[in-house]
Amino acid sequence: MELLTLDHESGYLSRLLEDVLEELGNTVRPLYLTHRVVDTHFRDYYVTRVLIRERQEVTRGFKTSSIHVSDIPHATYAASVSAAARRALWSLCHRFEE
Repeated sequence: MELLTLDHESGYLSRLLEDVLEELGNTVRPLYLTHRVVDTHFRDYYVTRVLIRERQEVTRGFKTSSIHVSDIPHATYAASVSAAARRALWSLCHRFEE
């Protein structure tokens, strides 16, 4: 298993997620944790978690406010990241419905 960690993604849903968070006043980029699983019996697949974080003024660190996981294993890295970003966007839309 291989772990890929990035705080910037270039896909459409990832950029939209950053824009929505910024509109909500959160300037911290989401953190993407993607596991690439190498399976000898099947094809390799990817599972991504996106962490929505907030800046902590007192400790000058970050607090994770929510975690969203790609719903199923995906054949490509991009599809897995997009699925996790889509789930995060869905959650934010329902949490901040106005």
